[in-house]
Amino acid sequence: MGSGFSAERDDRVLPITRTVAALLVPVLALAFVVLFFEARDTGDHFAWTIRPPMTPVVMASGYLGGAYYFARMASGTRWHQTGVVLPAVSVFATVMMLATIIHWDKFNHGHIAFWLWVILYIVAPPLVFGLWLVNRSRDPHLTDEGDPVTPGAGRMALLAVAGVTLVIAIGLFLRPVAWSGWWPWALSPLTARVMSGWFALAGTASILLARDRRASSWTIPLEATIVWAAFLGLGALRYRSAFDGSVERVLFLVVIGVWLAGFLVLRFRTLAGGASR
Repeated sequence: MGSGFSAERDDRVLPITRTVAALLVPVLALAFVVLFFEARDTGDHFAWTIRPPMTPVVMASGYLGGAYYFARMASGTRWHQTGVVLPAVSVFATVMMLATIIHWDKFNHGHIAFWLWVILYIVAPPLVFGLWLVNRSRDPHLTDEGDPVTPGAGRMALLAVAGVTLVIAIGLFLRPVAWSGWWPWALSPLTARVMSGWFALAGTASILLARDRRASSWTIPLEATIVWAAFLGLGALRYRSAFDGSVERVLFLVVIGVWLAGFLVLRFRTLAGGASR
């Protein structure tokens, strides 16, 4: 398709979107530092006490990926390069807020981190979705010259990922006790529902990307996912005693390794060009 588009569909990131994205970066980066490096001391530094430390590592790694994603949105010039998956962030924030309401008594109400958490997840779902609604009208939905079409196999792979991750998300949220029984480390009902939010994020983002054929729409979300997976692996090595056993730890590392390798292949395949339509 051609690369021309009207002024109304100039594909730019609106100032309000850029500002909110820039404000989120230090918040997410701080959450990463606290949760990754103080994963054993969340009772002193976070909104609630989390045991064992691998759950904070999952959250920290995701927040670091999010900081990268929003930094690219704040500094980018093309809306579609980051905006396609933005509704997934709203879905994630909604699940986190619901988990907070359900398990309100488990939080450290006297800690400032708790109130920052509550404010963030009350404001984020409507704010993020509203930004997407406003800014999406700028997307020309055109494939620029030189921007390859994403491979059909890659789109199918993302849909498969979406199916698996959304099933896990629903199971962890609706049946946290039953579904946490096969987890490689201990989960409480609260942490099971928090984990559900991350799977909901991954599943929704995968569907949104699979619907978009432009390779440039995939690049930054895939890079953010690669950051997430890489630090998950590092965290699993750092806090290896958190697993129920050595078999669980090895299996988790294998899954993360496959996940990381798969997204690295997708990331560089989308930039290679010559993909099948």
